[in-house]
Amino acid sequence: MLDDLAKVNVKIGPRPAGDQPYWAALNVAIIYWPWFDFSRYFTLSRAEQQLRIIEVLHKALLRIARRTDSSQTWYHEAYSALTGQPFPLPEISDYELRRRWGLLSAKEVRAAKRRRKDGRARHRT
Repeated sequence: MLDDLAKVNVKIGPRPAGDQPYWAALNVAIIYWPWFDFSRYFTLSRAEQQLRIIEVLHKALLRIARRTDSSQTWYHEAYSALTGQPFPLPEISDYELRRRWGLLSAKEVRAAKRRRKDGRARHRT
């Protein structure tokens, strides 16, 4: 998919002078999305903000798929499935995200457990 890219960075906002609109090296791509309207984004509800980000990511991935002659079918199906969910989508903390992905050290996990335990103990007294 996407010419064997392992990672795609979508940079929103104006593209710096001299940078290419799309760049890829070492299985990482950068695509600029200069049309993102930050002023409008911050006037939207949380659900509308989430949908706007999903739309930008979808369009950026489709641009790369076209550029690399990759199939776009999977992206359309994934976009339809995701936007068919109730919005706003539930959010999780940075800690929970890193925990689920296995990106926390044992020390961080122990510290978080202590904080939770200390918080429960305070609520009981």
